[in-house]
Amino acid sequence: MTGTPPKPTSDPARRQLVLQTAARLLRHYGPMKTTIADIAREAGIGVGSVYLEFCSKDDIVEALSSDGA
Repeated sequence: MTGTPPKPTSDPARRQLVLQTAARLLRHYGPMKTTIADIAREAGIGVGSVYLEFCSKDDIVEALSSDGA
């Protein structure tokens, strides 16, 4: 399965912010303890904004894996 393509409403800057923030939190806390709400809070955006970019935490993890982050 390949990485989820950006949604049509995707904002590249916001998507990158989510990915960078998620990568840091996932490294520190691990995937089981990191939530979408944690990612949104650390990125300074709303939870809904994360969902504008990704359907789920699994999609974020997949995007990070395909980017080699």
